[in-house]
Formats: sequence, structure tokens, C-alpha cells
Amino acid sequence: MKNKLLNFTVIFLILGFVVFLIAAAQKSGFNFDASYNLLSYQSLARGTGFNYQYGAKITPFNPPISTGPELYAPAAVIWKLTGRADYFTATYMLIAYFIAFLAFAAFFFFKNPKGRLIFIASFLVLFFLNKKIFDHQLHIDPIGEILSACLAFTGLYFLHKKKLLPSFILFGLALDAKTNIIVALIPVLFLFIFTNYLLPLIRRKKYKTAAAKAVRIFLLSFIILLPYLAYAKVAPALLLNDHEKMIRRAAEEKWFKHQKTRGLGQVLKLVYEPSGQSAVQYFKTTGEKILILKDLYPGGYLMLLVIALSFPVFLLLSRGHFTFHAFLFAGFFLLWWLFGTADPWYRYLFIPELIYSLAIAALLPELAAKKRKNKLLLAAVLTAVIFIPQGSLASISQRFDSQSRENMLLTKELIRPIPQEQIFTYGWFQAPQLMILSGKRFMDYQDARELEKAKEKYDKLYFLATIENTLIQEEMDQIAPKLKLIKAYGYNKLYLIEK
Repeated sequence: MKNKLLNFTVIFLILGFVVFLIAAAQKSGFNFDASYNLLSYQSLARGTGFNYQYGAKITPFNPPISTGPELYAPAAVIWKLTGRADYFTATYMLIAYFIAFLAFAAFFFFKNPKGRLIFIASFLVLFFLNKKIFDHQLHIDPIGEILSACLAFTGLYFLHKKKLLPSFILFGLALDAKTNIIVALIPVLFLFIFTNYLLPLIRRKKYKTAAAKAVRIFLLSFIILLPYLAYAKVAPALLLNDHEKMIRRAAEEKWFKHQKTRGLGQVLKLVYEPSGQSAVQYFKTTGEKILILKDLYPGGYLMLLVIALSFPVFLLLSRGHFTFHAFLFAGFFLLWWLFGTADPWYRYLFIPELIYSLAIAALLPELAAKKRKNKLLLAAVLTAVIFIPQGSLASISQRFDSQSRENMLLTKELIRPIPQEQIFTYGWFQAPQLMILSGKRFMDYQDARELEKAKEKYDKLYFLATIENTLIQEEMDQIAPKLKLIKAYGYNKLYLIEK
């Protein structure tokens, strides 16, 4: 009877989380990156091919789509069946994946009902205490971070059980959903395989056996790349004609260069231009990132010290448990953020934070079950010190403000009667939220040739701006004299372009 009550409580908590996420989805706005990513799937559902269009430029299998098809392909199928490309279909798909993961983790990872309850309750507490998740709306935006983290976490569980095939499959899906996890996946895999498969053989001086084992595991590990290769290489090779392949190849080269310079930009400058000045700049950039972290976590430098010390503490507490690899994964990811990437955005911290929270929640039942009271107390106190200061009911409640969503819907109605060829946006800030809502594909204001052609053809041309344009305010100020405001809904503004 007691076990049934505990299981019922677990199910009740998971269902309660479902209700919260669905309620939040009803009020949430439209994420820029998610909207951009979904445009190609909208084109596919409309029967015009898996391509991204901006002005006169059409890119098939657009490389900058930063979330794999694991999240969006099911949404596109639903769009095709319903005949309606609704942005929030992808949001509900994310919710479905998230809840399926939590239910699977609770009932598969933990055989004891008490352990299940501790895991779910602990994770939900840590999740809701992290105000940054809600400040950035990452709990509900249909982008790849949550899905990738959940897949990677499950893969780490199977890796610990030495079930390499399912773990590699899950890692492959996680990598395809969000490629930046590779910065943590490679070192974790290397350490696990070396310490669990190769080092014991080396210690027994079975060098040939160790070499053979290494080759077999290395070949098997190619499974990790299969989802990405199928999506990014095989499908375009089979489906595109020669001209389309040429367009995609040029876009791919440009995007790879961008990824390399942004993803490892802090390190590459030091490698390509080794000098004392480069070293000074490198450590200056690292110092600037530490300042960003200080502002993200209440408690200043003391809190950063506690967080830094928590990693070795949790690694010691989790030895022999699968969460050991999860803490390692989160640690390597954080090191990349601190010492590698040129873009110190919180969104890049979200995956390691989510896996860190999951690992703590999964470790606590282990410590409780083995009656390690001192270790359990240490873990609980350390967790409380880190997470309780981050809690904010205001951050959670503000996610139920639907004004941003309503402004987008009003702007969609405003531009509905205007032909897409007469609407211009600015370069990368192309208002993909309004593209996905309206089904229109806008023109690029920075394309001088297309702009002049449109001026000759149409009596009126329009310029559309959203909140993202505030990031380039200086450039907006330069073109402001050429624009006449027609209507504004919040940050969404429609201008008439003066001829």
C-alpha cells in the first residue's frame, strides 16, 4: 500500500509538471531561434521543399538550423496532417519529450518507489528554483537544449551500465539535437572507455588485447555520428540537385567557419596568434566571463567558489554511481563555456545546469538508500546553498504574461494584407517569428539590388522590426531617417520605407 501511494505521488508530481508546462505554453511568446529553425519545416509541410527562404535567397537544408529533426520532424508531420503550421505544436512536442524522459527516468532508473519520489521531487524543486530558466523562457521554448540534455543523461546511464550500443544511439540523437554537447561528450567518453575497458588490460600488460578493444569500441562509436550524417549529409546528397547542392555547400562552409570562430573563438585566437598580448587578452576574456557568472548567480564570488567546489565534492559522492559521469559531463561543458566559446550566453550554460540538476536529483536517492547520512546531509546542504538563493516566484509568474505573444499576433494581422515582396527586414534580424506566423518570407533590406528593384516595382515598401533589432540600435539609428513609423505593438514596429 505504501509503495502504491509513493508511485501515485510520483505520477501526480509529473502530471502537475505537465499542467504547469502546458499552462506556460498558453502564455509564452515566440522564440527567435525556434522560429528560424521551424521555417524550413513549414516549407516542407507546405510542399515547397525543406528549404529556408529569405528574400530572393533560398537555401535547401539550411545549415544554421541549430536544432536537429528529433524535435521538429514530428511537429512537421502533425502540420502536414492538420494542414496548419502552428509554432506551438513544436512546444507541445518538447513538453511530451520532457515528460516522457522524466517518467522513464523515474520508473526505469529507480526500482524503489521511495527513490523515484526523491528523484522527481528533488528535480522539480531544483528546476523551479533556477530563476534563469524562467527569465530566459528556456523551460518552454522549442529549441534543442532540453531534449539534448535528456537524451545525453539517459545515454550516460546506459554508458555506466556498459551498454554501449544504446548509449551510443542516445548520444547520437542528443548530438543531432544540439551539436555543442560534443565539447563534453568526447572527454567523458574517452575517460570512461579508457578507465573501464583499456586501463585494466594495460595494467595486466595485455597491450594487443587493449589495442583490439580500442579499435572495436572506436568503430562502434561511429553510431554516434549516424543521426547527424543522415540528416546533414545523406539526405541532402539524395534529395538535392546539383545546383541546390552547390548552394548548400557554400552555406555549409560559411556556417562551419562561423561555428568554429564562435564555438572556439577564445582559444583559436591564442592558437593562431600566439603572443604575450594574445595571452593577456585570453585571460581578460576569461575574467569577463567570470564577471558574467558572478551576476548570474546570487552571492557573488563566494557563490562561484561554492559552485566550483561542488563539482569535486559531487564527483566524490557519486563514485560508482552513473551520476558520476553526469557531473563530469556538466563540468567539461562549463569549462568549454569558460575557456572556449567566444559567446558567453546563459543559453550555453543551460545544458550543463540541467544535467547538473538531474544528476543531483538522481544521486540523492542513492545516498538515502544506502543510509549514508553524512554524505546525504553534505549533498543536501551544498545543493540548498547553491539553489535556494536563485529561487524567484517573480521570474516564474512573469512567464505567464502573454503580452509578447499578443503583440506578435497583432503584428501578424497588421501585415496580413501586405504582399511579402513589399516587406523588408534587416539582415540576420529577419523577424522569423512573424515569418512562421504569417507564412510570408520577407525581403532583405541589406540587399541593395533587391531593394532598388522593389522600389521601381511597388508604390509602397515596408520595414518590419522586432525586439531583436534593439541589439543593433546603432545601425537602426542610421536608417531611421528613411523610415516612417506606421504602427507599433510593443517592440514590433512596421515602418513605411521613404523612397
